[in-house]
Amino acid sequence: MPHTSRKGRKTPQKKRVNVEDAEGWTHVRRGSPRETQEAEDKRYQSSLPNPVDNRESEEETHDQDHDATSKRSKSNNLSLSSLQKRCSNLAEKGWNNTSTHDALVKIFDEMMSKSEKLELDQVVCLGLGSMADDDNHANSNTACVQFAAFETIISLLRKNFNIKRVLVQDPKFLPVDEVFIQEKGFEVFRDPQAIEEMTTRTFLYAPCCYWPIIGRALDVAVPSLYIGNDVKEYLDDMTTKDGDDWSGAVLESAKRVVDKYRIRRLPPVDDMKLIRLGSVHIRKQDGEEHSEEV
Repeated sequence: MPHTSRKGRKTPQKKRVNVEDAEGWTHVRRGSPRETQEAEDKRYQSSLPNPVDNRESEEETHDQDHDATSKRSKSNNLSLSSLQKRCSNLAEKGWNNTSTHDALVKIFDEMMSKSEKLELDQVVCLGLGSMADDDNHANSNTACVQFAAFETIISLLRKNFNIKRVLVQDPKFLPVDEVFIQEKGFEVFRDPQAIEEMTTRTFLYAPCCYWPIIGRALDVAVPSLYIGNDVKEYLDDMTTKDGDDWSGAVLESAKRVVDKYRIRRLPPVDDMKLIRLGSVHIRKQDGEEHSEEV
């Protein structure tokens, strides 16, 4: 019999690779070492969901043809003073007078009156989008309203909790967005730094974030409080697509946490039906068994 001292070939192991999608978010997955990096990245990026799916926009058709990351016109970016004025107007004349604002305040009042044993000491905001990029006027208005809602929530939380840090992250922020947010006393982070700071004592605010990013955050920690896309609704509606690198992992993340929350749906913002905050997810206490929706 022929004899050889050669060892059998080992099956190439898939390596962990960071891939940045078109929106600037970083995704980690395993890829074949035999694929070229360019081909592998292209294949994976094509499997990612379109972030526009979770942010309905009056200018959807325009946005699909517009590369927000590379074709922003500097002449159309708001100045700091213009951004401050726009956000102030949208908060005072819009958000503060909506039924969504009132519903949110009511939920928080009920939550505190029931002596919820939530433990919160920090806030993480993901996927807000640029408020100053006026090339995407509808999306920037949406971001301003959602930021106004965010400030309302922070104010409500600080009545009952010692919130030590507020971390805000989006790869689409412009320098003027960062200055505006920092003037509020909040920290601005680049992806994925804020996600890595998640703990069980976190309030996660992600009203427009798409599912792979939410899944990443929930994998780091199950926050005490989460406002954003409805986890149970996602599980009810989602069908896994064969070959997707992201949907199976996100489904597993959602399944793992859905029964840990009581869920309260928020209505769309009055007169701005395309603007949504999602649902309030309140982490259950020991002994609670089933998810609850209102």
